[in-house]
Amino acid sequence: MASRYHDDWQSSKKTVLQRNAYMFDNELMSDVSFTCGKSSRIFHAHKYVLATSSAVFFAMFYGNLTEKEFPICIDDAEEESFEKFLRFLYTDACKITTKNAIGVMYLAKKYLVSSLAEKCCEILEASIKPDNVFAVLEKAVQFDEKELEAKCWNIVLEKPQECVNAEAFCSIGSATLNAFLKKETFSITEMELFKVILKWTDEECGRQGINIEHDKTARRRILGD
Repeated sequence: MASRYHDDWQSSKKTVLQRNAYMFDNELMSDVSFTCGKSSRIFHAHKYVLATSSAVFFAMFYGNLTEKEFPICIDDAEEESFEKFLRFLYTDACKITTKNAIGVMYLAKKYLVSSLAEKCCEILEASIKPDNVFAVLEKAVQFDEKELEAKCWNIVLEKPQECVNAEAFCSIGSATLNAFLKKETFSITEMELFKVILKWTDEECGRQGINIEHDKTARRRILGD
């Protein structure tokens, strides 16, 4: 069977990060494996690299409750986000975009990799706009990122009409809706506010499997009167 790597690959890699990247990309000398979400892909990694980057991985591999079954299934991660997350642990760099930043940030928070979480937060801050502000806001609250949360609210205050008319508004949770309604400085008419709340309520009923045509009190229950 042909080798997947050059016999003297080390000589061509001038830095530790380059050598780490080569080992990760070629699954060389790996001693731990992962699957994630619904993906069939198996990620091969190195306990030492992961444990030196994350206290969670250190406890997982070298603590009292050492993980012994492989591959380890990470059910709450998507393939792209997990690949970017692992690559950062090996190289201190990965391509974070507005599309994968939330998924990567979730993993960074979960495994206590603060430097990566900060990079993701910077990407999200730079990407906030009316059509995604509520999606980012919900994650900012979930991740306890106060500055990111404040910047989201500032966008909502500046352009409330655009923000509430965006598709993301109808996907927010009730806690975010209540926080929005408690704000008293939005320049939006009562009629427009009524319309978007009604639209949100119908979407929430749908998410809960409630037929509003058959259950006439559903909207009121969802809004808590």
